[in-house]
Amino acid sequence: MVDYKDLMKNNTQVDVDSLDIPSYGKKANEYKDIVLDTLKEIEKINTRQLKTSGTVWTKENGQLIKVELEDTKKIYRQLIDFFEDLMLRYFDDEIVKNLKEINDKLDKDYKNLIAGYILSEPKLGVKEFVKRTQVFPINNPRTKPYEEKYNEFQQEAYRKKLRELLLLFARKRDLSGKRIASVY
Repeated sequence: MVDYKDLMKNNTQVDVDSLDIPSYGKKANEYKDIVLDTLKEIEKINTRQLKTSGTVWTKENGQLIKVELEDTKKIYRQLIDFFEDLMLRYFDDEIVKNLKEINDKLDKDYKNLIAGYILSEPKLGVKEFVKRTQVFPINNPRTKPYEEKYNEFQQEAYRKKLRELLLLFARKRDLSGKRIASVY
């Protein structure tokens, strides 16, 4: 670490190598490494059962222990969004068109679910609220099946989005732009 006395001097330059700060700046292929690390994280999270967060109580030695479950679905979606952001500079017309189709289908499915909910809702006030806001009411037991169905649609859309991004990654072969030989 840098000494406090060195920092107090008028010398504002600090030897970066002496700091214990992890960085990607020391590698020539740092961007590619970040992309590959993201793909490894997506692979890791995808090997587990994707579930939403929650709390589980377990009994151990006669004691009740609270276990918080991580929201692996949310982590999976965030990693795919991050991967999409990383690959943005390599987007071509094909990926833009395909991602737009995926998002449009998800929007259409959501609107269909909202329309179905409005038809099934007996309370006029709630119907009007949903028509105006296009959002399912919170803490309403009638919305649970619609929200679960939307989560299925959303999970499928993210799976398709990941597939398209991986195809883009394969089309670009190597993020440096050089072609590599491969045996199939």
